[in-house]
Amino acid sequence: MTLAFRSRLRVSADRLREFHASAEALKVLSPPPATVRLLSDGTVRDGALHVIETRLFGLPLGRWEARISDVTDRGFTDTMEKGPARAWRHVHRFLPDGDGSVLEDEVTFEPGVVAPLVRLLFAFRHRATRRALESPESARKPLP
Repeated sequence: MTLAFRSRLRVSADRLREFHASAEALKVLSPPPATVRLLSDGTVRDGALHVIETRLFGLPLGRWEARISDVTDRGFTDTMEKGPARAWRHVHRFLPDGDGSVLEDEVTFEPGVVAPLVRLLFAFRHRATRRALESPESARKPLP
């Protein structure tokens, strides 16, 4: 199954990419009561392996290992190698659009992952990205 999510933001595509490539963004983009901790260095480069520990209400849910590929100045892909789903591939796109940008997420996964939960997760992620990047304070703050 493949789902796509798209939001227009009032920030540059470069700032959007920088935000999503930062290790700290994972914390901002994880809906409570879930917490995530990056156990690897989090560098977004072709071949990098991101290892993430996930907890729900403080209880460990296990590790997620995702390989980074197809890195460009306009996006990257993470493909799950180990984790809770049977399969997961997430394409991140950061596209210039006039005086702003478009955030696109395309997620392909096995139906073992419940699609409504994926829709809720990405709705949260897009709202969190907007809050983190479009508020007046965010223009003055460094990226997380």
